[in-house]
Amino acid sequence: MPKDEIKIIHEKWKEFTIFNDSCSDNIVFDCEFELQYIFGEPEVRYLSNGDPGHPATPDEIELLSVTVNSVNVYSQLMDTIDEINLTPICKKAFEMMLFEYVNDNRHMIEFRAWEENQC
Repeated sequence: MPKDEIKIIHEKWKEFTIFNDSCSDNIVFDCEFELQYIFGEPEVRYLSNGDPGHPATPDEIELLSVTVNSVNVYSQLMDTIDEINLTPICKKAFEMMLFEYVNDNRHMIEFRAWEENQC
């Protein structure tokens, strides 16, 4: 079933936090996401020739890339924040890790672009 429209969206997050359990550190990213927002189609009950139509297809959002600008680690036990020095290899590793994390947990992440297009 073809989709109605595809839109590329860039979202900047100053504080995208990966929460661990209550006794360990949290990782806070200043990052940018490139998202592909795919608009679904409405339900069609019957085609113009009288044949049965098709069900609605939901809107989808797909992560295309992640750019990490800075990374801070917040220690809950020590109540401190440490900024990580991002060498090019370290930056790429964090981008890959965050990309995988977001793909694995995208059903729990509320992207602003998704909320804006749901109206």
